[in-house]
Parts: sequence; structure tokens; C-alpha cells
Amino acid sequence: MNGQGGPPPQPDFAGEPTRPTAAEGVGAGVGWLSAEGCFVEVNAVMCRLLGCTRETLVGRHLADFE
Repeated sequence: MNGQGGPPPQPDFAGEPTRPTAAEGVGAGVGWLSAEGCFVEVNAVMCRLLGCTRETLVGRHLADFE
């Protein structure tokens, strides 16, 4: 709660530079997808699994890798 009776405000990260996340410490490929199915964030393991750089993956649709 935010002290005003509603849920806490959600952060808006749009346009902010990417920062390391907890997903970087796991041994599995992790990617976050937009509602449209495009990668918005990936960890280093996901990049290695798909053979792409982060810059190449972000913005691409999951179906591109079938």
C-alpha cells in the first residue's frame, strides 16, 4: 500500500538505460516480452542460446526464433 488506500505506484522505465537485473545471475536464458511478443529485455545466457547480441534481440519478435 502507498498510504493512500491504493496499490503502490508502478515505476515507469520507458526510455531509461538498461541496468543489470537478478536474471543475470541465473544459469538459464531469461527474456521479457512485450504484449506484442517482442523482446524488451534479455539476459546474457539468452543471448548465447540464441546466438545474438542483446542489441540484436531487443525489439525482435519471439516468432523470429522458431
